[in-house]
Amino acid sequence: PDTPAAIAAANLIRDEFVRMGLTEVRIEESPTVRWSAHRHALSVSGLDVPCSPLYHSFTAGKPCAFGTGLEGLQTEIVYLGSGSEAGFTATNVAGKIVACDYHFGRIRLQDDEHMLYVHDPRGEHADDFYFNPYDPPGDTFPVNYYRAQAAGAAAYVGILVDYYRERHSYANEAYGAYDGEPMRIPGLWVSATSGETLKGLIDRAGGSEEATLVLEGELVSATSRVVVGTLPGSGPRKDETVVVESHYDSIGPGATQDASGTAATLALADYFVRLPSEERNRSLLFVLNDTHFGDYAAHTHFVSRHLAASKIVLAVSVEHIALELVDTPSGPKLTGRSAYRIIWVSPAESLIAIVREAVVKHDLDGAVLMSSDYGAEADSTLLFQAGVPIVSHLGVPIYMYDQIDTLDKVDRDQLRPTVEAFVDVIRQVDVLPSASLGVDEIIRSTT
Repeated sequence: PDTPAAIAAANLIRDEFVRMGLTEVRIEESPTVRWSAHRHALSVSGLDVPCSPLYHSFTAGKPCAFGTGLEGLQTEIVYLGSGSEAGFTATNVAGKIVACDYHFGRIRLQDDEHMLYVHDPRGEHADDFYFNPYDPPGDTFPVNYYRAQAAGAAAYVGILVDYYRERHSYANEAYGAYDGEPMRIPGLWVSATSGETLKGLIDRAGGSEEATLVLEGELVSATSRVVVGTLPGSGPRKDETVVVESHYDSIGPGATQDASGTAATLALADYFVRLPSEERNRSLLFVLNDTHFGDYAAHTHFVSRHLAASKIVLAVSVEHIALELVDTPSGPKLTGRSAYRIIWVSPAESLIAIVREAVVKHDLDGAVLMSSDYGAEADSTLLFQAGVPIVSHLGVPIYMYDQIDTLDKVDRDQLRPTVEAFVDVIRQVDVLPSASLGVDEIIRSTT
């Protein structure tokens, strides 16, 4: 937020909305914060270890400058495996750097009871699973980070054991850092390969080794921007609104997360502007926001400002239309297949049937319909928690937090089918009463 690129992106989207003919087009601003690191490094036994900063660490959740000093933090480093409670109880980590493994959760296409439908007509995805950083299992990040912090550790090093083995560029989300659980100690990420080297050095030294960790940067006050445009309805339900939204901010190039979702939202706006007004029963509110990688200030602002005033009966979200990227001995390689994607759907039978029909008709390969009462983790989550039914497409390639999220990763063959599927969903929903969408019986998430 608030960088020249972010401001340019918001202005571009606004200008596109105006050009298309949306009404009440505006950029709504609200206060937020922006975390950035200017210098980071790690060395162990004099060996430089490639690393990346752990986003949102080393602050109290309030604007400040942070730094380990010119010489860095010089102390012992210990390795505690997954970072279990027993491990911290057995080891005195006060004043030391703690290294822990980060194991992503894994979800397999066919194994979850909350999956309503798996689109796999050619039987290619039966063994597919995806890494889930939102619901980590057991003793892993961020649990082990907060344990290190509570035990008086001087810093934390996360080893990306489930990631692309040579990659350490991982822009983790905030995980409560601005909502009562600040990440107060400095943190860095290292790759799986560097992690093995690091663990070997510590093991050979008898359980701890001398290390120097550097992290300098700042958390500054900034301005979040939500770009909004309206397309009024003309039918008997024109006072009701369907939100069509995504986010435009990113870490690094951000091609799949979320230039692809931004493009899809713009394409949907362009389609419905061209549709004869008599074929639009409800009003449509097109929304693109930022702060996805921080405190979600833009999302919070939008919900508080528009939820009641706009009589929102459904939120439709499209994020991350991506290709699958797998690790190989020679590095990450594209497979040519669509990356695993979830479509969160609120548990109303009519809504589920509409979404499933659209997925099948447009062959959204590798898409899984998931009940939103499972706890939807998507751009529409705050609306869902406020009681709004959702249909939310979320591609989940793990590289979307990495600098390698470049244009070649976008699933270009799926851009049009995905948009066409959501055209069908919005048009079919438009003729249904709000009660059949689950507005009166929505199961609110407690996540």
